[in-house]
Amino acid sequence: MTFWVEHPAGRRENVKLHVVNRSPDPVSEVQVVLRVLRGSAGADGEHPLRERGEEELWVLPLANLGPCAETVYLAPNMRLEVVPRNDRKSLDEWPKLSDQGFWRVGSMYFVDSSGKGWIRTAEDLDERSSPPVDLVTHIIYWDDEQVDKADLCEGDSR
Repeated sequence: MTFWVEHPAGRRENVKLHVVNRSPDPVSEVQVVLRVLRGSAGADGEHPLRERGEEELWVLPLANLGPCAETVYLAPNMRLEVVPRNDRKSLDEWPKLSDQGFWRVGSMYFVDSSGKGWIRTAEDLDERSSPPVDLVTHIIYWDDEQVDKADLCEGDSR
């Protein structure tokens, strides 16, 4: 399992999050933790000046990912939802991830087909028995993802 963020030509409305399972087995309990600086970005698309420690943790709960699959999420289709639910009635009124000042992936938790939990960061992959965020109140809702066959899947003939 791995992830990366694609920033095409610096345009925030085209930013994509890629989550890839190159294993021939499905994974479950997938949670991608994003570190989000709330607020609008400056006119140049850069994140606003903020004090350290103002990042919020938001969880993208993906549940299960199929084998040999690459799933792509477009940032404007990802909405921020506070639990208990936002008091906004329409999903269109919920804040878009792409409208926030800055965001990045902090970690990804998943359970492999043998029942072992793992946490992946940009630097490491470690065994872990539980998700990194215990009490989830900040959830990212998505409404349109693209799923493709992952390149270089384990077990594929080369």
